[in-house]
Amino acid sequence: MSALAVLLLAGQASATYLYVASYSGFVSTLNLTETESGTDLDIIAQDNNCGAIPSWLTLKDDGTLICVDEGWRTWPDGTTAIYSTNDDGSLSLLSAVNDVLVGSVSTVVYGDDNSHFAIAHYAGSGISAWDIADPSAPSMIQQELYEIEQPGADPERQEAAHPHQVITDPTGKYVLAPDLGADIVRVYSIASDATLEPDEPLEVPAGSGPRHAAFAVIDNATYLYILNELANTILAYTVTYTDRGMSFDEIYRSSIYGEDGQVPEGVTSAEIFVTPDQKNVILSSRMDKSFEIPAFGGDGSVSSDTLANFAIDQCTGVPELVQTVPAGGIQPRQFSTNAEGSRVAVGLQRDSRVVIIERDVETGMLGDSVAWLDVEGELVSVIWNEL
Repeated sequence: MSALAVLLLAGQASATYLYVASYSGFVSTLNLTETESGTDLDIIAQDNNCGAIPSWLTLKDDGTLICVDEGWRTWPDGTTAIYSTNDDGSLSLLSAVNDVLVGSVSTVVYGDDNSHFAIAHYAGSGISAWDIADPSAPSMIQQELYEIEQPGADPERQEAAHPHQVITDPTGKYVLAPDLGADIVRVYSIASDATLEPDEPLEVPAGSGPRHAAFAVIDNATYLYILNELANTILAYTVTYTDRGMSFDEIYRSSIYGEDGQVPEGVTSAEIFVTPDQKNVILSSRMDKSFEIPAFGGDGSVSSDTLANFAIDQCTGVPELVQTVPAGGIQPRQFSTNAEGSRVAVGLQRDSRVVIIERDVETGMLGDSVAWLDVEGELVSVIWNEL
């Protein structure tokens, strides 16, 4: 028996699934399998209970899946759906709330036993907090709506507050929300009753448009990396915890293509992600069409946008661009890695495709694509579930 066959037999008791949110209205489960001919992706289940345009997926450690939709087709309300995930890849709906503030684009779980979660509402100019100790009966415990005194440096995109993401800090004591419209990262302390208490925000340069952020913890140091959609820049900060909360000191600033990189007209950055080993920070840019790559499943070639891979200095936290690689198509809005950090799943919004890219965990370098699958609709979120 070949070594590969032994590995395949040994892996039959486990499974690797990816959940994909699409503006088609479906949440799809993809099954990733290793065969003697390579790596395959197949759709094995679909669900359409997460509103008309599902936009973000979050998987809890206990297997509960949270899905929100942006609500553009059901204005002024959106939907939040909560599922249990099954060993066969299917999803079982536990609850659905259909009067959620419009514009849900990101969620994060927090609190004791991750029994709460927060939502960033881009179009709704606010955030909300929810109790899901009983996932069959979620309840909103807080909603904060924001106003700005005047439009920002980019009045077309910064006419109102637009929180684009919610994340927790590494201590689990704070929730942060990058606000593209207000040019700040909002900071909240998590209170004993799981409500969110506003602290001093982090201000970024005018016109930056902070979209997403990610933390790294290296030895005893904590760093925050912010991706700015409007300015197409990456900012890095050291994080200090004091009696008054979190403080931030800038240590790095560059374009999304590195310190000397030029940003083509019409490009907007999208996602930023720190790898599980804390060695790299990877970000995506949309509509640069920097690469021409072989067509997937056919002859000829297709255009591809970029993933930019920055190595994190393990002593200073400063990132340095080490490579740019094709994302596998147009508009890589969101991506994520498996637990080992050896593979990156990219959701291509414009091309309606999921692409799996290899990553060398020793060097941190991104490699070739090893699997792909076309999925109906504009793909906006793809996450892993390794059983």
